[in-house]
Amino acid sequence: MGEDNAPWPRFRGNPAQTGRVAFQGQPGARGWTYPPKEAADRPGNAARGIFNSPVIEAGGTIWSGDGAGRLLALSPQRDLLAKQDLPHLIDTTPLLADDGLYLSCGDGWIYHRRKGATEATRWFQAARPTDAFINWFEGHLALDARGRVVAPCDNRRLYLVERGEPATFWDFALDDQGWSLPCVNRHGQMFFGNNAMRMAGDPIPRPNLFGVDAGDRTFWRYETGGSVVASPLWGQGDWLYAGSFDGTLYAFDFSGGKLPGAPAWTLQTRDHLYASPAQLSSGTVIQAGCDGSVYALHPFSGEVLWQYDTSPLNPLRSSPAVDAANRIWLGTGDGHLLVLGPDGRRLHAFPLPVPGPRKAVNASPALAPAGVVIGDSEGALHHLPWPATAAVEQEEQAQGPILRPEAFLLPTDVWGVSRRGHPGAVRCGQTLCFTLDARMPGPGGSSQATLGLLQDVRALPEKRWEVALSGDRRYVLLRPRDAQPGEELALELQADWVVQPQRQGLRMEAGYRAGTVRNVWIVPVLPGDGAPPALPPAHLWLQRIVMALPGLMPSYNQIGFETLVYAITQVTALGQDRWLYWLTGCQVNANPDVATRVRFPLVARYDSASGMLALEGHEVVSELNGFTTHMKHFGLTCWLDAAGRPGPEPCLRISYFPAGVEFYGPFLEGLGMGSADRPIEVLGSGDMRVNHPQEEVPGLQATCTVQDGQVTARCRAATSLGQACLSLALLDDSGVPVSTDYSNELARTLDGDDTVLTLRRSQGTAWPARFSVWLVANSQALRLA
Repeated sequence: MGEDNAPWPRFRGNPAQTGRVAFQGQPGARGWTYPPKEAADRPGNAARGIFNSPVIEAGGTIWSGDGAGRLLALSPQRDLLAKQDLPHLIDTTPLLADDGLYLSCGDGWIYHRRKGATEATRWFQAARPTDAFINWFEGHLALDARGRVVAPCDNRRLYLVERGEPATFWDFALDDQGWSLPCVNRHGQMFFGNNAMRMAGDPIPRPNLFGVDAGDRTFWRYETGGSVVASPLWGQGDWLYAGSFDGTLYAFDFSGGKLPGAPAWTLQTRDHLYASPAQLSSGTVIQAGCDGSVYALHPFSGEVLWQYDTSPLNPLRSSPAVDAANRIWLGTGDGHLLVLGPDGRRLHAFPLPVPGPRKAVNASPALAPAGVVIGDSEGALHHLPWPATAAVEQEEQAQGPILRPEAFLLPTDVWGVSRRGHPGAVRCGQTLCFTLDARMPGPGGSSQATLGLLQDVRALPEKRWEVALSGDRRYVLLRPRDAQPGEELALELQADWVVQPQRQGLRMEAGYRAGTVRNVWIVPVLPGDGAPPALPPAHLWLQRIVMALPGLMPSYNQIGFETLVYAITQVTALGQDRWLYWLTGCQVNANPDVATRVRFPLVARYDSASGMLALEGHEVVSELNGFTTHMKHFGLTCWLDAAGRPGPEPCLRISYFPAGVEFYGPFLEGLGMGSADRPIEVLGSGDMRVNHPQEEVPGLQATCTVQDGQVTARCRAATSLGQACLSLALLDDSGVPVSTDYSNELARTLDGDDTVLTLRRSQGTAWPARFSVWLVANSQALRLA
């Protein structure tokens, strides 16, 4: 059924999903990097990261898909053997079978490239969702014991499709999106997870681990405290292992035909589990965590045999692969391919030449006789030859033996990568982030990462620094007040931290005070880049967004964030160095999106001396991550060069309470991302640029009336307005945007040749007695009243 003798035919390598191979690697091959798809000059279709695993044929051909929808076939020597551009992103690992290659895509289709064919063609389409939000395929593909294609889907279904007749299929209804790929045991049984989890206050159980027998009957289910997006491992002795977003690895004993009602043991880590577990030939279970640690566990007792902490700590989302010598291979959150020995010693940490600032390697490695292949978040594919020796690489130790708890505040960039040392120079208005790294004495007095939370943070002098503690209490955000180019800022950062919090999954409260961490720095403020222009650009784009923190954000939706495209249009000047801008969501190809639920105003401050352009909105109501969200604050800051172009690392900051999120608010609170008194503090970045405005609407004109808490605009133009994105913006007499829901409270109808827009006042809000009204059509602004 699977391709004969393929060294890595599917995600996790084999049906049991051990991630382990039996063949010996052959040192001596050449290492190489295949570049990502070249970015277009114009915005749109910008996604290109790799978040899956390649597959490798028996002859060595490597197949890989990326966020740009590019399917590649490469030889072990890097020769391009085949390339095909599919119409949507590829987030999943292909499947090699005896009748060719299968590949699922973000357009809801599974594609099949038959042996000898020159391209992959549409083969099976997932049903359009009824109660689901999308029908993307984000789960990997496999074969079940009967040779059917197994395909988890975002439309809350798991499909089993007959290869000879794809119209014949069985589907399993789920409570939420399906990313977890089933493992298949020797009895023909499948075990898989689901994204569902019980929200706070919900009395109805939400099982998210399932067992299905060879007759397609569900015979077992279990509920963990978080989404199960990782793919379970069927281990030696008929044991099942599965990680959950509640931060726990669960082990179930199915030996002797038992149906366990509870786990035999659990391991509670410091953060959520995204990576799938692996197993050494000895039976030792290997689990990488988003807490930055790799754990080795006895398969039957759950005893922690060793714990390897990355230094500095960065999330591990890459699922480990294990070679015949029981070496453990995985990508790291700071751009390395990490190799550990079976005893937990670091053998190598190969720096990958990631072609861009997104250093996190969230993809998973594939093993072949010629070497190890892994993708990165910028869309490049790396081939590393087998090392000629297994000698232990000397690892630089962050600190020696410790006798008491210690903590460090690690500078963390807008892409979520932490490092040790000085935070470095900053630009005017730039946000600094520091992540807590807490340590306790480990075996032999070694320094071992432990769960610590920030309790109280102070940045001195207070008048120069704004401070925001994250909702999960794991990091703190600082922004200098009124910094000037060339200035040197004094910063004394003090933080009390606690251990052993009261914990339910990732929802944590209180804790015992462990100490205070204190750092004193002088932080230089960088001068402007050349001579920035006197005025800011009228049209900007933001795309390929990264929401790096909190760490659950990229784990849940990084590939979705990659597809977002926002147009930012200058509406009017508000006075000296202040402008009103309007942000709207666009289609993936950057064309206007008539039905977008992303529309809101931003007030910009521009400093021509430093080139800082800071766009901010307060009490913003808009769609965020697919759901209407009441944001306390939305901020986007970039720094223009002498040509007026934004630099490569704009800073995105969003602050909101879980209760302000439609539908998923209790879900976010249950995972500890925030609470009623601690907002979620998002930090991220993206690709921001000056670009051509969207197509203007010729002959656009409109009239406006304001009555009974609503604004009505009648619009017409020389051409049809059917494809134009139309919005209404309100501005009070003091130049402050009126806070309202500009998307859900906007109605659009046709009345003869007129397009009528009606903006209603949101329930429970008050509008000022006087305000001006602006019509924004694509990238064109027109004052109406």
